Amino acid sequence: MADLTAAYGKPCQTDTFVTVRIFGHKIPFVRSAANALLRAAMDAYDVDYNVYRIESYNCRKTVSGTSWSAHAWAAAVDVNPDDNPFSSKGILKTNMPREFREAFKQHGFGWGGDWDSPKDAMHFSMDKGERGDAVKQAYNRDLQEEANDK
Repeated sequence: MADLTAAYGKPCQTDTFVTVRIFGHKIPFVRSAANALLRAAMDAYDVDYNVYRIESYNCRKTVSGTSWSAHAWAAAVDVNPDDNPFSSKGILKTNMPREFREAFKQHGFGWGGDWDSPKDAMHFSMDKGERGDAVKQAYNRDLQEEANDK
């Protein structure tokens, strides 16, 4: 989580967020990584997969309680948690197509389904400790319009 603090500041600071609209939902996301999220979503729109639920910000610790969750920075999203559950036993259950996952991974997100254990198939994160890239760049509002048009 030190990488997220270096890239995005302190956890739970909502003044670092922008609202993005993807998959028909408005969610907060850390401003300096919002371009990566929008690009990942635009690529994922080409995959036949219905995103009925997507969540980002949650000011909380990880499940283990030992560090802050990437959600505390709004630097992670959970997609369709009912179909892509967290498993503390390392069992991967997902209906998410490979191409959908790859759309996010190509734009700097780590995927919780790639972890050894636990498995968190709903989770895409910018945290380097979760195999993400902690992308940081100036937010481009035009990308939101481009995503709206896709």
